[in-house]
Amino acid sequence: MTTMQDSDIELLKKISLEVPLVFVDSYPEGIDTDYVVTDNFKGAYTGTKYLIEQGAKNICYFGGTSLPVLEDRFSGFLKALKDHNINFSDDMYFSEVHTNEFVMKKVILSKKIDGMFIVSNNGIMEILRILNKLNIAIPKDIKMIGFDEPLFSTEMQGDIEVVDIIKESLPYIQQSRFEMGKKAC
Repeated sequence: MTTMQDSDIELLKKISLEVPLVFVDSYPEGIDTDYVVTDNFKGAYTGTKYLIEQGAKNICYFGGTSLPVLEDRFSGFLKALKDHNINFSDDMYFSEVHTNEFVMKKVILSKKIDGMFIVSNNGIMEILRILNKLNIAIPKDIKMIGFDEPLFSTEMQGDIEVVDIIKESLPYIQQSRFEMGKKAC
């Protein structure tokens, strides 16, 4: 789900008065309705802890906070860093929507990034593209973890090289939208 406009929320509020709504994988604030989501805080905490256990100390967050579920992920990420006495600075935060490739390259190289927490497949693809341009190997040079469904789903079948890299090198905090949808029913 993308960020909702106020007019979208107002329309959904009106609809929810007449039709039961259940959101899957995300939910808009301000609407009293049911939803089924992953424990985003716990997943992000666990994923960040995994990166730390793999030796990462300079970990950047890639993914934004425009939705409540993303805010939960960012909070879990920050809590894991805090619990392991790792500092986080604003220049280690990248929003998928507003990422500047030049700035990312500069930060990755100058900050000696050794870990990346990425909240979606779109972010993973963008990061892999940039790291490939910089000749940075995953997981040898930078440890990564994704929080989404694995990229070797049908949406990625056309790019075999990327699929092979991801299958072998990128751990995930996996969420299954299909399973969430079944629970919502």
